Amino acid sequence: MSDKAGQMETGNAWLFMIAAALGGTALAFLSLKVSIPGKVLYLAYLALFGGAAYASVFLTKAGKGLGIGASFVSAALLAIGSYLVTSMIVAAAATKGIDLKDAAGAQNGHVALSEGAGAVAGAIGGVIVAFVNFVVAAVGGIVGAVVGGNMKKKALATITTSAVYARAA
Repeated sequence: MSDKAGQMETGNAWLFMIAAALGGTALAFLSLKVSIPGKVLYLAYLALFGGAAYASVFLTKAGKGLGIGASFVSAALLAIGSYLVTSMIVAAAATKGIDLKDAAGAQNGHVALSEGAGAVAGAIGGVIVAFVNFVVAAVGGIVGAVVGGNMKKKALATITTSAVYARAA
């Protein structure tokens, strides 16, 4: 694997991190539908963003700084996606509970007030989830970028040293 270190173009680092953001958003949607426990979800985010950041630095000509910057952008994209997913699902769940009360004979004014409360609950829940997801994804990305940069440096030094010994022999 060390022969692959630093072979891809720098711009490919962004592709790794955008793929991680899209995968993380899909995972956020799936976690709300399937009810994945929070700790498992956050470990999956750490692995996903850490692995993508590692690959974005180790496999490309990008340095640690670009990998960390791409990790922050990717974490922000995940935060936006998870906010949208969470707020929509929480608001829909709150509204469904209200519809049952409406069928039982609640007045329309109470239903409208409750739908507004559902939208507020969805927005608050979305902000909380987005913030936590941003922090977890950013930490995973930073660690992955730093480890990937250190491993690439070590791999390139090994390749260079091997080439020098090969020429001397």
